[in-house]
Amino acid sequence: MNPFSIAGSKWWKCDFHNHTPASTDYGKGPNQAVLLKRSPREWLLDYMKAEIDCVGVTDHNSGEWIDILKIELELMEAEQPEGYRAIVVFPGVEVSVNGGIHIVALFDPSKGTKDINGLLGAVGFPLEHVGKSEYTSKESIDEVIDSIIDAGGIAIPAHVDKPTGLFEVYGGNVTVRNLLLRECLLAIELINKESVLPDTYKQHRKRLNLAEIVGSDSHLPEQAGTAYTWVKMEEPSIEALKLAFHDGVDGIIRHESPHSQPNQIAERYYIRKLVVKDGYKAGNGQPLVVEFSPWQTTLIGGRGSGKSSIINYLRIALDKCDGIPDKIKADFENFKKVGSRGGVGMLKASTEIEVLIQKDTRLLKVTWNQTDNCILSEMNEQGDWDLIGPMSALGKMFPMRIFNQKQLYELTESPNHLLNLIDSQFDKNAWSQELERLEAIWYASRRNQRELANRMAGEPETKELYKSVEGKIKIFEAYGNELLTKFKEEQQSNRLIKSGINSVKGLTDNLQKIIESQSITSIYDSKMGDELKTSVSSFDEEVKAQIVSISKSIENLRQIVIAFDTNYESSEWYTKSQGTKIEYDKFINSLKESNPDVNLDYGALLAQKQGLEEKLNQYKGLKDEYDAITQNIKDQYQLIIQHHQQLRTLRNEVIHKWSKNTQGGTLAVYLNELGDFVNSEISFRDLIRRPGSEFASELLTLDDDGNPTGGFISKILQEQDMQSRWGLLQEIKQNIITASEADPKNLGIKFIRHFQKLKETTPEDIDRLWLWVPEDRIVLKLKRQGGKEEDIESGSAGQKTAGILSLLLAIDNVPLIIDQPEDDLDTRMVTELIVENFKRLKPHRQVIVVTHNPNIAVNASSEKIVELEFSSGQIRKKCSGALQKHEVRLAVCDVMEGGRDALESRYYRISKALT
Repeated sequence: MNPFSIAGSKWWKCDFHNHTPASTDYGKGPNQAVLLKRSPREWLLDYMKAEIDCVGVTDHNSGEWIDILKIELELMEAEQPEGYRAIVVFPGVEVSVNGGIHIVALFDPSKGTKDINGLLGAVGFPLEHVGKSEYTSKESIDEVIDSIIDAGGIAIPAHVDKPTGLFEVYGGNVTVRNLLLRECLLAIELINKESVLPDTYKQHRKRLNLAEIVGSDSHLPEQAGTAYTWVKMEEPSIEALKLAFHDGVDGIIRHESPHSQPNQIAERYYIRKLVVKDGYKAGNGQPLVVEFSPWQTTLIGGRGSGKSSIINYLRIALDKCDGIPDKIKADFENFKKVGSRGGVGMLKASTEIEVLIQKDTRLLKVTWNQTDNCILSEMNEQGDWDLIGPMSALGKMFPMRIFNQKQLYELTESPNHLLNLIDSQFDKNAWSQELERLEAIWYASRRNQRELANRMAGEPETKELYKSVEGKIKIFEAYGNELLTKFKEEQQSNRLIKSGINSVKGLTDNLQKIIESQSITSIYDSKMGDELKTSVSSFDEEVKAQIVSISKSIENLRQIVIAFDTNYESSEWYTKSQGTKIEYDKFINSLKESNPDVNLDYGALLAQKQGLEEKLNQYKGLKDEYDAITQNIKDQYQLIIQHHQQLRTLRNEVIHKWSKNTQGGTLAVYLNELGDFVNSEISFRDLIRRPGSEFASELLTLDDDGNPTGGFISKILQEQDMQSRWGLLQEIKQNIITASEADPKNLGIKFIRHFQKLKETTPEDIDRLWLWVPEDRIVLKLKRQGGKEEDIESGSAGQKTAGILSLLLAIDNVPLIIDQPEDDLDTRMVTELIVENFKRLKPHRQVIVVTHNPNIAVNASSEKIVELEFSSGQIRKKCSGALQKHEVRLAVCDVMEGGRDALESRYYRISKALT
């Protein structure tokens, strides 16, 4: 990424040691004649091709080409030739010093050939030999360095580990030591990081903190940009270079470093810009625009300048309004209101908030207003915004952490707020959706089970009735089995014959009704003509004749039925069956006298028995189905419990990861599974519809300090083995649900009766109780010396805040927005905890911090500092940029208590650059 497009300080690819055809040794070799004819444009294009952002023109003892190159660069910028890219020229010179040492001098891009010639004259270089490397200055190395510093430049001992380098010429003698200890020396050119360094340097290396830069020292076109140093600056200048060199590892990166492409942030996720339009106290008239660095942005300003308002605007636009602690929620709710004279509120009905976000190589824009809320757009390749549409889940799409000091402290007071952060480290939403699916299956199965039970409720009664009917049939069969069988067969035959006769009678009656109900009329119409009239008349006559014939047939059929019925009733078989019936009636009358309760209709008893047998078979099918669904309920219950246990595994994995990332921190985090006794009691009471304190002895009792002392919730907590704790939870639920007055299972009678009523009136409550799982509890411990751990309540406010902050800084890589983290922390904690952690986090995580502490802005090497002020009733951006800007340094000094001390403490070696 081109550094020009990044807000605040960014990384510039710099090759500060290069030679042009003005050097006498440029192009040494067989092609020297050709190379000496190389044009300034060709020379610049070599470095542009190597994607160098800043090039140092450091010919041996000459500044001849500096003005030439600067003029050519202006022409190229206007003409935009093929291969052109922006590049900054740092004027410089490689001075051959009396004694054989080479020193590179670099100056501000505003300087030119005249300034280099002035330096050469000041160090006593023979001007008649300008450009020749074999001649040296009259002044010593100390005097040359002083002259460079006095001229406003940076003195860099060149290629110290090579010939004509400081270490190679002087080794480790006192001259080297004295030079290295000079406070004005900021950098050395070390060609090979693996070079054997003199002990003198190694002894003072850490304290000196000299920037170990590298350049290509190119004498041939193909060498251009082959070695380079990344330098952190907002805009290239000699002041920015001094600050970066002084910052050492925070300000430079060598090309051979594993992080050799620090500006490759297209795949990074960070907030690029906030724009507030037509707010009540911001953006009214002129929009308030705040740009953010991908690394660290520090918001500063006096009390009431609007620093925290910037965070609130981000909260609103990015849907981060949930999870705000109660202590500051009221203030935020007031902030969101439409403002009025004399009232609260920072918005208008017409307020619009825009947030530009870089994420997954895409540049996205969130636009918030009172009507549409959050609208998402994406920048296309042409630089235009393509509308994606309204979004309802921005909080999930753009996760980020927003904290202030009050939140940090509240987290130590109510550690279970950390559960939301823990759950955000894995796909908790997917886990919850799977739980809902599993529970839906469970609840449906329980409903089916109850329905089957209701349908099976009549089985005992049916069995008894079947036994009774079967007994009555046995009585019949015991008294006259042969007669009963004969009667049953004859009656069945009689019913069959009579049924047939009645069926044919019904047919004749129905046919006659159909004939009588139909009115037969002629289908002739006079319009048809004479030819068709004859044919139609013939048809009408034939139809009428057939209807008459059908009527006669129906009457014939009726007579056939009557004749058959008469013959049947006068038949010998029918007469015999009637005799059997007379014998059967006599048998029944005699049976009635001795067994008055017996149903005297044997046929009806047989039919009733058959119906009961069918019903019992249906019950058997229902019982098989009930057993299968009961087993399914048990299996499903185990899946649900295992799913809950999986959540605890995921949470413990996150905590373990945090512990690894915060080794050496002051806070230890533990997950007490099912241990949130306060919320457990509340959720259980909601299930059983008994808020308040009733049934406290069964549920939970607390001592004066709020510790559990009795009840089944307390009993769960007493079990230290987590696996056994889950088993105990199941056992307790089983006892509560199955307890009865006959078997109370150590529960109160009123408690048992309440559950009996729930079972009868709202059995769904019992289903939910089966699936009730207490929430976990986060336990925080302060680490003491010697590995001892104490409850966090034993620590001071500062210790608590420091511990929780160190944890939050380690949780993930989403943007971190934090408001005044230094409150409650002493200076040592600010330095050791905040400053060092921010420096560690920035390469892979955006940090936006509101602070009054200058150490956070200065010593954490904030890439962008934004000063805000409140004037004329509006929040305004007073200045912004990196510390290299004079106005930014003044802001740090003016609005931050101890700001000047922080700056002078950090940059004491280059205080002249800060005046």
